[in-house]
Amino acid sequence: MKKPTLFVVSLLLSFAIAYGVAACGGELDSCPGITCNDCASDECDRNCAEDEFEFCGHFGFFDDPDLRCAWCSDDPDPFASRVSSGLPTAP
Repeated sequence: MKKPTLFVVSLLLSFAIAYGVAACGGELDSCPGITCNDCASDECDRNCAEDEFEFCGHFGFFDDPDLRCAWCSDDPDPFASRVSSGLPTAP
């Protein structure tokens, strides 16, 4: 009786750990575009539609200060509904 319970618990624990590892290094708060390192480089360049605005910066999406998030949005102020974390943002 104990072996099946132990197996189920270890299987669930394995799934939980695998999910945590997959989420690690991912984008915090779901960067809505691509992850890159330098907004001035081609790697961060987004080809936005004519009626969209291009955004690129740290914007508090990552723990790593060298990462940037670049995306297009039709909203000129996509952070209007977000509460400021008080952390400085980098270009």
